Amino acid sequence: MSDICLCYFKFKKPTSTKSFFRYRVKNLANYNRDIHQLNNQVRYKIISNFQNHVGYDEKMFAYSDKNKNYIYTYEEIKFVPDLSENQTEIELVDNIEIPVAENTDLYSAWIEYYVYRNISKLKKYDCHEENNFYLDIDTPKNNLNIKLRRKFYVKTEVMPDGTSYIGFDISTEYSTESTIYDYMKQGKNIVGMEVKCKWQGYNETYKIVEVLDKNINETSKSGLNIYNYWLEKSPYRLKGIDPNNTKIVIVYDKKHGNSKYIPQSLVPVFRRETIATFDSIFSKATDRLTKLPMNKRLEIMQDFINYLNSKTNGIVISEPATAEELGYSVYNTAYNAPKLLISSNRKITINEKHKAFSNGFYRLPNDKLYISFMYFEEKHIECSKAAKVIIDYLKKGKINNEENKWLKKPLIPAEFTRTSYPYKQNYDKLTLKETAKEISRNPKTNFVICFVPMENDDDEYSPDKQYYDIFKKVFADINMPSQMISLKKFNNSNNIKSYLQNIALGILGKSGGIPWIFAQPFSDVDCFVGIDVGMQSTGIHYPACSVCFDGTGNLLGYYKTEKAQSGEKINTKILADIFDKILIEYKSKNGDLPKHIVVHRDGFSNEADEWYEEYFSSKSIKYDLVEVKKNISERLIDKSNLNGMNPDAGICVIKDNEAIIVTTQRDSNYGGAPQPLKIVHKHGSLTMNEIVRQIYALSELHVGSIKSTRLPMTTYYADRICKAGEYIPRGNVYNKLYFL
Repeated sequence: MSDICLCYFKFKKPTSTKSFFRYRVKNLANYNRDIHQLNNQVRYKIISNFQNHVGYDEKMFAYSDKNKNYIYTYEEIKFVPDLSENQTEIELVDNIEIPVAENTDLYSAWIEYYVYRNISKLKKYDCHEENNFYLDIDTPKNNLNIKLRRKFYVKTEVMPDGTSYIGFDISTEYSTESTIYDYMKQGKNIVGMEVKCKWQGYNETYKIVEVLDKNINETSKSGLNIYNYWLEKSPYRLKGIDPNNTKIVIVYDKKHGNSKYIPQSLVPVFRRETIATFDSIFSKATDRLTKLPMNKRLEIMQDFINYLNSKTNGIVISEPATAEELGYSVYNTAYNAPKLLISSNRKITINEKHKAFSNGFYRLPNDKLYISFMYFEEKHIECSKAAKVIIDYLKKGKINNEENKWLKKPLIPAEFTRTSYPYKQNYDKLTLKETAKEISRNPKTNFVICFVPMENDDDEYSPDKQYYDIFKKVFADINMPSQMISLKKFNNSNNIKSYLQNIALGILGKSGGIPWIFAQPFSDVDCFVGIDVGMQSTGIHYPACSVCFDGTGNLLGYYKTEKAQSGEKINTKILADIFDKILIEYKSKNGDLPKHIVVHRDGFSNEADEWYEEYFSSKSIKYDLVEVKKNISERLIDKSNLNGMNPDAGICVIKDNEAIIVTTQRDSNYGGAPQPLKIVHKHGSLTMNEIVRQIYALSELHVGSIKSTRLPMTTYYADRICKAGEYIPRGNVYNKLYFL
């Protein structure tokens, strides 16, 4: 057996057959809604009713069958809640022994409940539901009044023979007692922040759109007065709030659009990247608590297990289960990684991308670049020095004023115009747009390098979004590629080489060049396509064909549809529009339609499977449909790896038509643990080994950096295109990567 393990721990004894009460849920079929969703709502009402608790603050066990209209309970339901709003009823069918082999989902839910029941009796872990547990941890001092707590997401797996495992994923959550009103008093910029309303009973997240110049006791044109609304609903919440000196906050709600809120009701939802904009010192101090290698994660899980064992007479083995024990096979895709091709058909390995800078890129832009600089006046001297560093690198092969014999001269065919365009940081949006438009009127300019200030003085990674957004939108409107530059990164001469490499690759990709492709195509695959649906802040969904690659990873172009839609499921007319554009582009470059396409769908492929079958069959095209899921709760452990037990990039475990694959290498001292992807093969003839090999190779093909990406370039670019939709022209196939 290998040393590759999953974060699952075996129970010492198999799960035994148990008796359950079975209740039929009646009248669900009368409603045009998802049956399981309604069934689950009935279940929730049953277990949340205090009269049905089986002990002090202990909910009863109830399981909603996903395939039938039944709810299973371990104890008989004492009190049936009022279900009349849906004209729904439940009736007891029987109390029978349920075999494990055919009902592993039911027994998995039972074990989660069993763990919850034992943990909830004590106060070390905070738990309000079966599979989420929280533990407060020591938090570094900060000016945001933030506390950290460890979240344990518990999942279980039961085999047909009753062998059972408890699995974990751990994360760190940020919480604060401060409200948005507190932040407003401190003069912090709250627009764009994610928030929750602590006065509501449901757990929804919103985004702040603006702060109105109106107080909360003013009545809108529609007749809404939010102060009076809460005064009638929950007057105690308004204690200490001055309605004459409290401004209305507008948040965006996916269900209802823009809505008005009292700022004291809103609390921020923090993620590490948003914390950095408010307190960068605190953000960096939390790295040791949030970026954990797998050996540290394993220790934390084992502490949880030891605690559980101390209360349950040692029911769980504290060593993680091997991949083979859980029915997976182990495959290292890196052993069979393809070679890359750069200039003059020179072959390199995926770890030798740096050689492209000395030997030359695979494909240079068709047209010569004429580059102008845009800079903020307050840093004119620093911007001029940084511009010289960029020019010296791209044209003269110099780094830190010294000629580098390993750097090709010139790296990219470009001329730098003598005209530079200044702007002031305190300019209004109109003036900033006018400055950007002025560049477009220069016939000698077809590319812009723009120095953008950082959001705060301590941060070198987060550009001020106001300037970044304005310039990106303006340049996208005139179809001119642009490169935003952090001036602060030029202060660190130790990292200047890698930063200049990324700038060069960004300019290359945005102007239609390609640094490298695969030396040989994969199997008989002619074309890779990545598809995603991204939601803009306004709630509009835009599907995107991220890119169309040929079998060697040669970028043919990407397509951003002009048509919006209402949800995550892509409309079949839009799908047809996307693939029509792809096939036309492929045929124009290769003379014929592709014979075999591999489609990578970011997340769940919830489009109709029969549509793909009908579309591709009508054109005699063989296709494979693959889901690439990035938000998963699985982690892999390599117990033999001295790098914090972090598995190496390329390690993969496979079971049936699913796989879990690590695509990035993490240094345990700095980068924590790698987060794998889950790959699901929905349709096609390729083997899982070949599919994961392609996924890993495409994660190494990113043209914007010599570093690998976590996602394959297909879905990674699809995701980037969706999120940066306002910066990208729509409606045509492009090969200039504006979103890099």
